[in-house]
Amino acid sequence: SVRVVDCDVEKFRKLAFSDEPWPGTPLPFEKYLFVCTHNKRDRRCGVGGTLVLNALNDVSEERKFPYACLEISHVGGHGFSGN
Repeated sequence: SVRVVDCDVEKFRKLAFSDEPWPGTPLPFEKYLFVCTHNKRDRRCGVGGTLVLNALNDVSEERKFPYACLEISHVGGHGFSGN
């Protein structure tokens, strides 16, 4: 799994919503879906997020979707979570 650590939120937003290529090594997928699985701050993310992530990965492998589902903590803090 991949973890984003010590992220500059504004830089991440610009990269995430831009059509420009990401700097550095080319990524293996064209699209990414991030699900919060941070258990220490909110158990809904740690338990529910992990279940959602596993289900999305199962479906994407089954149907050969061209995206990756990865775990992440809340980008920008807990106040920006989708819960």
